[in-house]
Amino acid sequence: MNNQSFGRGGGRGRGRGRGQGGNPVFSRLGASTDQNGHTGSGQADGFSQPGSGVPFGGASMVGQSDGPVQVSIKGCRGKPEASLFKFLNMKVERPVNATNVNYRGEIMYITVPSMDIAQELLKLSGIRFYGEKLSFQIKPHPVKFGTGTGSGSGSSDSASIRDRLIALLQTRADPQGSALDLSGLAHDPIIQSMGAGSLQDSKLFEAILVLAAQLYTNVITISLANNGLSSLRPVANLGMHFPKLRNLSLMNNMISDFRELNCLSESGSKVPLSNLSELILQGNPASEAELRQPNGGASYVEKVQQRFPTVSRLDMNPVTPRAEPGQETS
Repeated sequence: MNNQSFGRGGGRGRGRGRGQGGNPVFSRLGASTDQNGHTGSGQADGFSQPGSGVPFGGASMVGQSDGPVQVSIKGCRGKPEASLFKFLNMKVERPVNATNVNYRGEIMYITVPSMDIAQELLKLSGIRFYGEKLSFQIKPHPVKFGTGTGSGSGSSDSASIRDRLIALLQTRADPQGSALDLSGLAHDPIIQSMGAGSLQDSKLFEAILVLAAQLYTNVITISLANNGLSSLRPVANLGMHFPKLRNLSLMNNMISDFRELNCLSESGSKVPLSNLSELILQGNPASEAELRQPNGGASYVEKVQQRFPTVSRLDMNPVTPRAEPGQETS
């Protein structure tokens, strides 16, 4: 069986026995995010040095007061947003911190924190990104974008959000489309550019899961590590969207009560994770508190398998399952 699993991550495995390693193909999902939740990033290709021309609008904006500034970018529609922002960060030699990303036609509109950063972006006009020449303009009178109720704006905004979430998922799936790294989302440039609120927002997670299920129909491994989740309600529909899911990492979240797991199990879900064979809860208050109790390892396994009897690896350590994947339990 082609069962991808989490490799051994940072920190000690706990429970019964010691971790035996495992297939390292997906170890980056549970373990390679850094202490700030960042995941590895690739380099965008197809860049060239900027032209020497003076960008339009540069000199006329110098006297404006500092504060958030809207900048338009032409030539980047359809290109990976995460790669674009990393590219711009590199060229201006500091974080651009773009937020409020919107599109109108072929033009992207972003908000940057200061006029200083906006001026640095203007200097990049003429640079090529994925073979296309970019053009930057400061908008002294910012273009307004609706929230879905304005005349004709809802469809455009919804399409823009969908495009960005698809771009996000394309950077988070393995080449086979069987593993998704949804860890550390708050630090992802695409999520940051959306000006999204708390990741406890069930609508945001549900939108990501719905799109992921449409794009990747054979997912068996998902990491939701490092997302600050104190409740699993935002991802309660995992079983419905990914019925083949076998490996799940919830490492380094804020889950303080084992009852939060109920919404993914037979006790609280109409479509539970009945094929789950590996679970990582390490780094959550609930698991850490349980392991400090007398006979903590045994009671920890007991509380998990009450909800997921098919689990045979807990925190990267082998445990004896109570049932086979897909088997109904009474």
